[in-house]
Amino acid sequence: MAVPDYVFQSYFTGTSSLKPDYQMPSLSEVREFIAKYHHLPGVTSAEEVKAQGGIILNHATTQNLEKIEELFLHTLEQEAKIEALQQENAGLSEELEEIKVRMARIEEMLSQKSGE
Repeated sequence: MAVPDYVFQSYFTGTSSLKPDYQMPSLSEVREFIAKYHHLPGVTSAEEVKAQGGIILNHATTQNLEKIEELFLHTLEQEAKIEALQQENAGLSEELEEIKVRMARIEEMLSQKSGE
């Protein structure tokens, strides 16, 4: 069984020599799988554990490490999205402040014109 370094290798290079068939699922794919099967994709289900007479530790450890690595990658992607949204929000805040200043000038001009 391959060590789950294939998760990172596949993510950053697009393929893995350690496990060529590995494809990291998107969060929406994980959600759909969990809703349908009530366990994580790639992790032995309760029924399978019962059928095999218990947890096979080395297999379970490998599955857990794979899921941990996937979670780290999803977290890194979310962090990048958060940073992009924060930058966009800062830009929009600056734009709003500029609009407020311009509106105040327009209101002042209208007020002066109506006072004439």
